[in-house]
Amino acid sequence: PLIGRARALARLEAAAKFGKYFRVTDATVPNMVVEKDTLDYALAFERDIYSMSWLLQAHQQVILDYDDAISPEERVNSRITLRAAKYIDTEETLQVEITTVYRINDEDYWIAPNVEYKVTDSWRLKGGFDIFGGGGGEATTFGQFDKKDRIYVEARYSF
Repeated sequence: PLIGRARALARLEAAAKFGKYFRVTDATVPNMVVEKDTLDYALAFERDIYSMSWLLQAHQQVILDYDDAISPEERVNSRITLRAAKYIDTEETLQVEITTVYRINDEDYWIAPNVEYKVTDSWRLKGGFDIFGGGGGEATTFGQFDKKDRIYVEARYSF
């Protein structure tokens, strides 16, 4: 079936953060940082389609009482996240997942595919890689890692 057991969830979240520090370009400012409050909000939509779990989220951060010397952040920063995950077996022990994050202001991205195997209720093995890039180069959050993609393996024990 197209959707199987239909499960859909829409979510709106908002948070105010007080006293967050931002770098500035003005060398006369002590420690070259300023303290600002921010308002963060996100709209997310989750749905199972073709036995895959999908998440699409849009997020914005607004820096209140913005200072033009803040670098490299803009007054409003936006990003989009897309995640798809699927269990390969009926026992739900082997899962493949891909997460992508695109930062709209900086036009940079992070792509993170991985595979996780649940050995027991306590032991999990995971492997994947991270791909970073973007047009802004070293001045952007993900672009600064453009030449530093990585492969990883992880073993986790929970108790």
